[in-house]
Amino acid sequence: MVRADLTLRHIKTQRHRRNFVGKLSIKNLKEAANKLTERCADLEKETKNLDIQQKYDWFETSIKLAKSTCTNKEKKKSYLSIKTKNLLEARKQVISSRDTENRRKRISELSKDIKQSMRRDRKQNRRKK
Repeated sequence: MVRADLTLRHIKTQRHRRNFVGKLSIKNLKEAANKLTERCADLEKETKNLDIQQKYDWFETSIKLAKSTCTNKEKKKSYLSIKTKNLLEARKQVISSRDTENRRKRISELSKDIKQSMRRDRKQNRRKK
């Protein structure tokens, strides 16, 4: 007699992900509104000889242009110090070099120094905030 366990697993389906665009700040909304009003100032002149679908397309592209020019992302300032960046560059050069003598040892020493330096930089960054 053969004994067996049958397990049925429900196959998970992934959720449909939409292209999520973050919320625009008030500053960016005002900027987008200004660009849209500038473009729509001469709406009648530009869309006088167009049919309804072409007018809709023109207006849709105007909205997309106004939205695309306003970005909500701010450049993140790197918290890494110059010393850490230099260590990273040095390790990169050691890795790319073909010198086999003490190469692994040098890479491991640089990696340890980088790890300590990054920890120190993160602590300083947290203290600033």
